[in-house]
Amino acid sequence: MDTASCANKVRVVVEKMMDDLKIKKTYTSSRSRKSYSLHQRIEFFKTKYPQFADSVMAIKWIGNSGSHNNDPINKNDILDAFEILNYVLADLYETHKKRIHRLTKTINKRKKPVGLRLSRKPPF
Repeated sequence: MDTASCANKVRVVVEKMMDDLKIKKTYTSSRSRKSYSLHQRIEFFKTKYPQFADSVMAIKWIGNSGSHNNDPINKNDILDAFEILNYVLADLYETHKKRIHRLTKTINKRKKPVGLRLSRKPPF
């Protein structure tokens, strides 16, 4: 219903992905801890994952339009963001297939959440 809010949430997914991939989030300046902007974090991400950086930046711009600007966001913009996000996540986390399969089987067998992480290894 609220496309601007949805665009913001897709942007949050990018931020969480950066956290998961251990992309620098903060720095120290004049004895205080400050946060890098998402744009700066994507630039750091670009050095490690150049093949995905442009796609992630595109998602950020869509998210910014929903979060910061009064740019009109429509359903097609949101669908574009999800399509790009799906491409990035599928490729980045492809190596997790076995772990996800094992986790899925365990949850379904127990018919409830596992509560423990099953040997989670970084995707790279």
